[in-house]
Amino acid sequence: MMNRRAFIKTTSAGFSAVALTPFTWGVNTPKSEWKHYKFRSYQPKSSPSEVLCVTPQDGAYLHTFFDVCPFSPSGRYLAVTKFPFEDRDVSYGDIAEVCVIDLQEQAIKSVYSTKGWAIQIGANLNWGATDRHLYTNDWINGKAVSIQIDVETGEAVSIDGPMYHIHPKEQNVVGFPLDTINQTQVGYGVPYNPKVNNMPIQGAPGNEGLWQTDTQTGKSKLITSLRDIRDAMDPRVLELLAGGNWFLFHSKYNRQGTRIMQVVRCLIPDGGEMQDPNYSRSQSLKRNAILMNLDANGRDIQTTITHEQWQAFGHHPNWHPDGKQIVMNLTPKQFGDDILRFIIVNHDGSDFRLLSDKLAGSGHPSVTPDTRHLITDCYTFETQFVGDDGMIPLRLINLTNEDEIHLCRVYSPPSDKAGLLRVDPHPVWSRDYRKVCFNGVPERKYRQVFVANVAELMT
Repeated sequence: MMNRRAFIKTTSAGFSAVALTPFTWGVNTPKSEWKHYKFRSYQPKSSPSEVLCVTPQDGAYLHTFFDVCPFSPSGRYLAVTKFPFEDRDVSYGDIAEVCVIDLQEQAIKSVYSTKGWAIQIGANLNWGATDRHLYTNDWINGKAVSIQIDVETGEAVSIDGPMYHIHPKEQNVVGFPLDTINQTQVGYGVPYNPKVNNMPIQGAPGNEGLWQTDTQTGKSKLITSLRDIRDAMDPRVLELLAGGNWFLFHSKYNRQGTRIMQVVRCLIPDGGEMQDPNYSRSQSLKRNAILMNLDANGRDIQTTITHEQWQAFGHHPNWHPDGKQIVMNLTPKQFGDDILRFIIVNHDGSDFRLLSDKLAGSGHPSVTPDTRHLITDCYTFETQFVGDDGMIPLRLINLTNEDEIHLCRVYSPPSDKAGLLRVDPHPVWSRDYRKVCFNGVPERKYRQVFVANVAELMT
């Protein structure tokens, strides 16, 4: 039995944290009351369905990502991050609020404060298997780890491992070290902590890679290393990327919890010194991407999208709801096509095909279980979709007849040089595929979160 008093530490937001086991810390968070407000109708005269702005006008809010459902398992609640600012990058010490919105009562409350957030995905909020637990990340005792929040009681427990995604049954979380993600792309992990000696990764070490952490015990283990993943690749790819430094980026379970989709990146120095641990800002490297996947135990490593396919230009892979296929934007040069398309492929790389040979791909696509409908947004550089006013359409596509409906248009600010401060809508389906949640900047200030009812448009 541990002496709890001897293990009291302080969390990033200044709350006390007490050791419960060698791998978990109980975090005392202040109670927060529900604040009621009115949802606001958005573009009612031009939208083909009801679209509501569901965040209050007291600051900037963001849901997580296009492949992480912000709706709680029951569908009643929505998880969002409240930013303390939105005009600069996050630095260590900046604190954001983890908030829950009651969609039925039109109310919001803060359930946690964290230093573990980023501009593009906020505090990376993942619901557990029920409405009871919400997961985020934070800096605890000099380490970037995941946090389990009890939404009902307000209690929080830190878990000794990084979370990029949670198992659908809430058994564990998986992730690459969250501060190290910034070494390949800023905006998706947690801010670099200058007190931690986190040197850039060199090569493909056998002691770093994808970590899996048990949500009950808090114990973390390396289920596959960077060396394991590199060694599973085609030798021709390794020859092309010789001398590179390997990283993991997006890690995502399928709905069934049987496999993990893993974006792998190789950074190749191209002159110049890379001394800054946050060196993705540097122009002295060339970033390469490969889409791999592995089983839930970190074995059976397969290549889904090759280095050559991705180099033809593509982005944003996402699990199909069936847990067997991957959907993404890709330029299918093997078909003689130079236009970005929506493609679908089996997780082992077989049966590569187009979802439409008529419609151009864009943004962040995901599909319904029957592969009949696709939702996506656009980037501002995808100019064939974006108006002169910078407004981006939310594209609802019927893949059966290739008809397209624009749910509404949202403003996305002109991107800064690094693309960091952009506001991507990141549309994501509700769990019953009757609603879509997305981000936008309705009055050209303050990021807000919206919900569109799309059920009647999908008959």
